Amino acid sequence: MVSSDVVNDNVAMAQKVFANELRQLSPGGRALALQVFEKFTPSYFWTAPASSTGKYHPAISSGRGGVVRHTKYAFWWVQNLGRAFSIDPGSMEMDACLTSILLHDLRKFGAVADPVTGRSKCGNTTSTHGVELGQLIQDAFASNDRDVFKEIVIAGIVGHMGKWTSPECASCWNVVVSSPKVRQCVILVHIADMAAAQKADECLDLLDVLKD
Repeated sequence: MVSSDVVNDNVAMAQKVFANELRQLSPGGRALALQVFEKFTPSYFWTAPASSTGKYHPAISSGRGGVVRHTKYAFWWVQNLGRAFSIDPGSMEMDACLTSILLHDLRKFGAVADPVTGRSKCGNTTSTHGVELGQLIQDAFASNDRDVFKEIVIAGIVGHMGKWTSPECASCWNVVVSSPKVRQCVILVHIADMAAAQKADECLDLLDVLKD
């Protein structure tokens, strides 16, 4: 639990920037999210764009703060796609999915990256960033009993890039989970992330056929 009398900069930023999202989590989800922000947030997270090249994200996720805006957009997608996956609003599963998507890109460019461009030592987005963050969380908050909420949060982060995850065995399609319901949650997190990354404005050209 984050101490009420000692709030580090990352916790303060999370409480400010993601105030709306944090309010929508359960007390347990909010506490876990803030602990992860406290322990594992790299300095560039609050300022870097969602894409270091601009190639794979829409304009809303470009420029300063793009990763944060992408996270908010993906959070919205989880909420709106949930019922299509039979994951009800207010359920433990939805709470876990929302917590997972809030944290999924926390270390998108690795441990250290340029705060303006998002370019890391690896060059661009690291295909292992979900796996690495999931492992950090697992190691930091290990539990003797199997906590399904935490399993969904971690598996969602690990597999959020789908088939583009490295290593491939950790993708949303084949990451090891305890039940089909958990698998649905992991795939929801992936699809929401993918939807938030689409350059939807590019398809507007299709509307030109209606002008005649």
